[in-house]
Amino acid sequence: MLKKANKIEIFPARSGTLTMRISGNMLHSLYDPVKEAQTIAKAALADVPEEAPVVILGLGLGYLAQAVKALHRGSLAVVEADDAVARAALSAQPWLEHNDVLYLAGQPVAKVVENIFNTLPVKGRYYFVRNAPSVKLHPDYYSEIERLLAERSRANIERLNILVSTPFYGGSLPIARYCAAALTRLGHNVITLDNAVFEPLHSRIESNLRSRHYRHKVLNQLTSVAADEIVLLAEERAIDLVFLVAQSLITPEALSALRQMGVPTAFWFVEEWQLFTYWQEWATRYDYFFTIQKGEFLSALAQRGNKKAKYLPLAADPFVHRPLELSALESVAYGSDISHIGAGYRNRRVVFSGLQGFDFKLWGNDWNGAGALEPFLQRNGERISTEETVKIFNVAKINLNLHSSSYHDGVNPDGDYLNPRTYEIAACGGFQLVDRREYLADQFQIGKEIAVFDNITELKDKIRYYLDHPEERLAIARAGRQRVLAEHTYERRMTEALQFIYSYETAPASRRNPNSVDGMLNVLGDEPELRALLESQRAAGIVTVEEISRQILSRRTGDLTRAEGIFLLMNEFRLWAQDKDLA
Repeated sequence: MLKKANKIEIFPARSGTLTMRISGNMLHSLYDPVKEAQTIAKAALADVPEEAPVVILGLGLGYLAQAVKALHRGSLAVVEADDAVARAALSAQPWLEHNDVLYLAGQPVAKVVENIFNTLPVKGRYYFVRNAPSVKLHPDYYSEIERLLAERSRANIERLNILVSTPFYGGSLPIARYCAAALTRLGHNVITLDNAVFEPLHSRIESNLRSRHYRHKVLNQLTSVAADEIVLLAEERAIDLVFLVAQSLITPEALSALRQMGVPTAFWFVEEWQLFTYWQEWATRYDYFFTIQKGEFLSALAQRGNKKAKYLPLAADPFVHRPLELSALESVAYGSDISHIGAGYRNRRVVFSGLQGFDFKLWGNDWNGAGALEPFLQRNGERISTEETVKIFNVAKINLNLHSSSYHDGVNPDGDYLNPRTYEIAACGGFQLVDRREYLADQFQIGKEIAVFDNITELKDKIRYYLDHPEERLAIARAGRQRVLAEHTYERRMTEALQFIYSYETAPASRRNPNSVDGMLNVLGDEPELRALLESQRAAGIVTVEEISRQILSRRTGDLTRAEGIFLLMNEFRLWAQDKDLA
């Protein structure tokens, strides 16, 4: 059996089922196309939520669509760039027409995107399963469909009420603040519990209580207070999502209470999983778990029962990390040929000791006993603020970025995750030399957007080279900044996180909360005026009944409408019941 149509060949594979070839390119296996499709589908769907919409790129003879359909409960669409391929497939495989799948063949990209978006609506994101040989024949067509669908789905996540809780101090404190700011700029209502206010008390406890047992006991009580505040606010403010980062203040009891309330929790583990192992106990307590490492770490999380984990690299905040015009005095104070900001880890002490003879400024804390590095150390090793850090990134000719390690004498040969500094220096328009990392080429074009080194000898050679080639240095810095602005901002990371979360969540948690507009609408009886009032407030983005009450009272100039009066009376009764512990 052999059918031909415009260089399309359909003929039996070794297994007896049909296979397809286009201009010499096989679209399916020559041996067993059905088994091949089942293997591809199983691997592609491993991390796809059960109800999420899936778009299959490339029809071929329909085996991949058939395999995905057998494994996946969500809605499906199949896109085929070549209408002739679709016609040939339907002729050879009549069962394709009865597969309850949206088929789109030979249509312009814009029409395909519109059809999918209207037929397969999504609050989270679309997932893609690629028939690689088909995609290879029309790469631009399929990549544009992926890009446009991603943009449409990003814009379709409704306004959420999100609570962000920060740590006391440390490197993840600013990351939590950047996340909160990004979520606000994305249009969400964000409540930030900035726990840096507890840092002086935390320091006092650490210094005054010599007993480790009592010190931990008091600090745990402080953490419990902060965690209880999260739970109470989640209930009173109709929170849709609680978002935390490494070292944020939370307890197992609080996480359990939030889960019982139906409020999802997300945690961004912005630390090295092999070094900081507390994730083993905590990972399954969160509903969603984001990591800055992938591969083996994601597998380890899955083995421990956390199936909703995702790789989410760090980023920069372009409203903070940006080019600045510094005064002459500031340029002298912060400037140098070479600069590094960070703590005094073992590998940095070893590598930087080899930089004698360079104009080098070393900034940051934990450099006690710096030895040969003492002449380079600025301000006796005090902690550098974010504002000053940005100035240093701007004015240094070369920013050194050596990822920390407590067990190497130089570059960690197995280093993978990228630290915040990688993105922040680039966002400032600064030039950096960074140690080679496994994930670096995924984030930047090496040699054009960022420069790397593998050892101390190469580092010194590249320092000399780039000091002698300022135009090349500036071109790389400009390109690196453009890459960060396009792909590596906290807005992009938070959008990706929310897409992942709301590919699982069926609706915002606030809709189930009695202290929310949606909660009241769910129980409201035959009161059309009151319903209209609540629906108008919801359309304006109002989340809780307190917000509506404040709005009614703040703009009141005359008599209340009947609906406004009923609402205020209901809210007063609810507040009275809360005060008496009756609600």
